[in-house]
Amino acid sequence: MNVGEKEEEEEEEEEEEEEEEEVGEKKKKEKEEKEEMSRRKEEEEEEEKEEKEEDKEEAMRRIYNKLC
Repeated sequence: MNVGEKEEEEEEEEEEEEEEEEVGEKKKKEKEEKEEMSRRKEEEEEEEKEEKEEDKEEAMRRIYNKLC
């Protein structure tokens, strides 16, 4: 193997490493975005649950006040 071939091989290896890093970074970013979406969904579900509970309590108070 001559010097030119060796340099070309090293460049190809560097390019492959850079591509692997980019893929890794992209996957990490996608994972973080997915986790963020999951967290937001959980927060929204919790808020909806709290609102339903508050509505239920308000309805119970109205019924109680009508009966009294």
